[in-house]
Amino acid sequence: MRKALAEEYSRAAALLASPGLAPLTPETADQLQALLQPHAVPALAAAPRPAGEGPNLFFRKDSKQTLRATPKGSGAALGGGRWEHWRVVLASPSSALTAFHEVLLKVASGQVPEIIAAALSLSKLTPLRKAGSGVRPIAAPNLLRRVAGRLLVRGGKKELVKALGRRQFAIGTAAGTELLAHMVRALTEDDPQLVVTALDVRNAYCTASRAACLGALAETAPELLPCAELFCRRESQYLFWDGSGRCHTLRSTNGVDQGDPLAPLLFACGLAPRRQELEEALQEWARELRLYFRRVGVLAFLDDVAVTAPAGACRGSAAYRPAGEETRFVRDTVRP
Repeated sequence: MRKALAEEYSRAAALLASPGLAPLTPETADQLQALLQPHAVPALAAAPRPAGEGPNLFFRKDSKQTLRATPKGSGAALGGGRWEHWRVVLASPSSALTAFHEVLLKVASGQVPEIIAAALSLSKLTPLRKAGSGVRPIAAPNLLRRVAGRLLVRGGKKELVKALGRRQFAIGTAAGTELLAHMVRALTEDDPQLVVTALDVRNAYCTASRAACLGALAETAPELLPCAELFCRRESQYLFWDGSGRCHTLRSTNGVDQGDPLAPLLFACGLAPRRQELEEALQEWARELRLYFRRVGVLAFLDDVAVTAPAGACRGSAAYRPAGEETRFVRDTVRP
C-alpha cells in the first residue's frame, strides 16, 4: 500500500507477487551458504590497484541525478543506512555534493584503501522464499557501492549493447523479459515449424565463474574492470540475521551478487561467449542435418535462455557441452 501511495506501481506489483521471506532460522542460513558456495573455488588473486589520479568515469551532475533517483522507503542496508540518509547531500552546500561525487569516483575506479574496500564489500543478505522449500539469496551491498555501480552501467549502455550483441535482452533493454517473449512469439508465428527450447541454469548467479565474467568484462568495457575487480577478487562475506538476532557470516568465492548493479552486466558478459558458442554449435548441427541453419538462434535474458531452431537441431541444445572445463561458465545443472 505504501508503494502504491507513493506512485511506485511497479515495486508495489512486485511486492504483491512476491512469496515473501523465508524463515529466519539457522537452517535457512545453512541453505543460503550451500547456495552461495556449492563448490570449492579458490578466491581470485587481488589485482594491482590503479595508481595516480583516476579517470573521470562520470560527471558531478550524473552523481546528483543518480542520487536523486534512488527509491524512497527501501529497506536498510548494512549498518542501517538508507537512501534518505544520503539524499541529505542534495539539500546541503554544493561542497557536500562535490565530496560525495569524488568518493564515488574513487570507488568506481577501484582507488580506495583496502580497509575501505573490505567494508564496502560486505553485504546484508535477505532470503526470499521460492516455490517448494527453496530460498533465493538477495544481497544488499553498501549504498556507495550501489550508486557507483549504477553510474558505471548507466554511462555506456549503447556501447555495452553493441559489444554484447543483439541476442541478449538484459543490458540496455527496457522490459527485457517481455521483449524476449515477444521475439520468440514473432519467430514462431513466422515459422510454425520452429521449435523453442527453454534452458534454465539452477543457481546461476551464485555459480557463475568470476574469472569468466571479469575476463569478458575486460574485453567489453575495460573502464569498468577496476570497480568489478575490487569486489570480485576477494572472498565475499554476507551477513544474515536469524529470528533470534544471531548474525551468520556466510562466505563465497564465486558468483555475482543479486543486488549489485554491476552483477547483471558481469553475468551477461560471462554468458555472451558461451551463448555464441552454443548458437554456432547448433548451427553446425543444423547444417549436418541439412536444415536451414539461419533459423537457429540462442536468445538470453541473463540465465533465462531460449533456443529457437528447426526440430532436429533443437534436440542438441540440452545435450551440448563445451569442449573443455576451462570454457565452463556455471558449475551447476542446465535444465531444459
